[in-house]
Amino acid sequence: MRSGSEGFALMMVMMTMLLMSALGAALVLLTSSETSIAASYRRGVEALYAADAMAERALYDLEPLDWGLVVSGAVRSSFAEGPPAGPRPVAGAGTIDPADAVSMANCGKTTCSSADLVENATGDRPWAVDNPVWQLFGYGPLSAITAGPGRRVPFYVVAMVARNPAAASRDPVDALLLRAEAFGPRNTHKVIALAVARRFTGMRTPQDGQGGHDSSVTQASGGSSRVRVVSWREIR
Repeated sequence: MRSGSEGFALMMVMMTMLLMSALGAALVLLTSSETSIAASYRRGVEALYAADAMAERALYDLEPLDWGLVVSGAVRSSFAEGPPAGPRPVAGAGTIDPADAVSMANCGKTTCSSADLVENATGDRPWAVDNPVWQLFGYGPLSAITAGPGRRVPFYVVAMVARNPAAASRDPVDALLLRAEAFGPRNTHKVIALAVARRFTGMRTPQDGQGGHDSSVTQASGGSSRVRVVSWREIR
């Protein structure tokens, strides 16, 4: 009888130990998962702010430029790290090629044909010939914009611009689409898109009533320009 009791007690002890081990493993897995989720969320937020910082830099550089030359690709931001094509290192994520990033935005491939730009009417580019055709504007490591001495920011940022299809017939160009992308560790990638317009200060326009002047005339007569953000959104 005593031997049977000892055997039952031993079985209960082993079952209890097995249960406790399973509970411990589950707690470790849960903690590890929560840590991973929190780290991923943090990287995503950081990447979003990185893309926004690139957009702010692009807006600053756009203000004095001729937007007709900008959308043609003839003029770029002063923030441009070397030639546009070629791999750039991204901490913890291999490399990124700014020219490839523009092609991916335009047609979803690293190389776009003319047909890809005007015939693709699906997904992110549903308007066929009215789709924006992105041009590379600015690119480089975020640390070159924001980091202080000794601080390392592990994101590479790219800005691209396109004529706004909603104002495609305007000349001079006074409305643009701006796209900013951030690439970071563990393939973190965030994209924001802005619609921006130029407004001129220190002069009258036709909307001011009789005697007003067209903005294209006032631009040439010394008025100062400002860039206004019309809309901002994150592209998921």
